[in-house]
Amino acid sequence: MTQTRTAPRHVFALIPMKPFGQAKSRFRNPKQTTTTLDAPNVNGYAIDFRNNDRVPAITYPIDVAQPGGALGIVGVPAGSTSITNGLPSEIRVRPQGSDNRIDVTQVQLDWEAIPNQLTLKGGGDHKRYVFSTFEFRRNSEVMFGLPAGVSAGSVTSALDGFGSQLGMPAGTPTTWVIPNLPAIASTYDIYCNCLKSGPAGGPGSAAGVRGTITPGVTNGIVVAGDYVELASDGAPSSVSPVSWTIVVRAG
Repeated sequence: MTQTRTAPRHVFALIPMKPFGQAKSRFRNPKQTTTTLDAPNVNGYAIDFRNNDRVPAITYPIDVAQPGGALGIVGVPAGSTSITNGLPSEIRVRPQGSDNRIDVTQVQLDWEAIPNQLTLKGGGDHKRYVFSTFEFRRNSEVMFGLPAGVSAGSVTSALDGFGSQLGMPAGTPTTWVIPNLPAIASTYDIYCNCLKSGPAGGPGSAAGVRGTITPGVTNGIVVAGDYVELASDGAPSSVSPVSWTIVVRAG
């Protein structure tokens, strides 16, 4: 009797799990401020399309270009947040930002457990998306009336030539009185990052909005393969690979 022994040989390859790739973006808008001028309870506005159905004549019952005129800061009394029969002027301070990150991780495993007979292969893939956002704003965005000694003209400026290239009919205003943001910011101290309760600063304690989303998906796969000898009567035998696959997914 002849006996032959062969020492088994195992081939093992592993790629360790570690971040394969990452993409990040960061957005910050530290100052986003809107201020308004108002003219409540005014009647007589007109939009006239009779001569041009694309560029109407627009007229107002007030002089929209007059500093200190009907269009100005409409403040609320100290200790209040509203006025009667109208909407007060506002200071909207809303700094905001967001972060986005995508993580991708992969691992691969290849093990020849029995040479030419059994091979085990496996792998995993993990992806995660992280999104976070924030915004801050004043609890109350209305404005108090102007402090004593501050004129309406000192917190406004003029915008000239608005819409002048649109071919608007004669009489449509192209000059407007608009808020002077630096002057308003100084007068009301809107960037002090503090609580304000007196007329000079107006209502303004800060409130925050924050949200986070972190979805992810993980996939795993295991493949076992062996070699099966196939034969038929009178025909030489051959070796053919056969495999089984198991897929695991968690999201």
